[in-house]
Amino acid sequence: MAESVGLWLLMSALSGTVTFYTYYSLLPQWTYWVSIAAGMFLAMRFLARIEGGLVTLGWVGAMRLAFRQICGLACAIFTLAVASKDAGLSRIFVAIYLGLAAAMCILANRYQPLWLARLLIARAAKVPMLLMGSGDRFPGLTAWLVGQRILGFEPVGVVSYQGSVAQEQGLPLVGTFEDLEKAINQTRARQVLMLELPRSAEDAERLTRVCSMRG
Repeated sequence: MAESVGLWLLMSALSGTVTFYTYYSLLPQWTYWVSIAAGMFLAMRFLARIEGGLVTLGWVGAMRLAFRQICGLACAIFTLAVASKDAGLSRIFVAIYLGLAAAMCILANRYQPLWLARLLIARAAKVPMLLMGSGDRFPGLTAWLVGQRILGFEPVGVVSYQGSVAQEQGLPLVGTFEDLEKAINQTRARQVLMLELPRSAEDAERLTRVCSMRG
């Protein structure tokens, strides 16, 4: 959001020093800043639909999200221009702005979440995590775990639950549900990720009790 407003400010400030566009508007500058912020806010409602999270978008996901963001920006800018009858706004300026904003959004979506995660989450803040149960009902588990690792959650082992084991590459089997407390002590896990629903009220109660006892 801040980058999009900043790009508009930069381009309008450079107007007159470049030959291929000129910025002019019948409205105060701040009205378009507000509309740009509103457009980006509108596009943010799509974030909840992103599988795996922002840190695992990849180039395709970054471009898809950027397309939605640019649609939100264009809608907000043109709505304001039409509603206010701002005939002075340069179409060339807006076209160049949206093109540059699209490139900026793609790069920001691809790299900024990952950079921020690595900057803010130190190695000392890693949270050891045990996986328990079968991952069959969690088809996106491997991709999801990639995002969790970046966010500081580090899988350290798997625990079988009534014969069900998550087949995650590189993770050792450290115990069964019956000796969950021992597995937590052994791995120093600070989180247990249950990959399926407990199959009985007794199992749910035991899981809650053991995890609560270990903090």
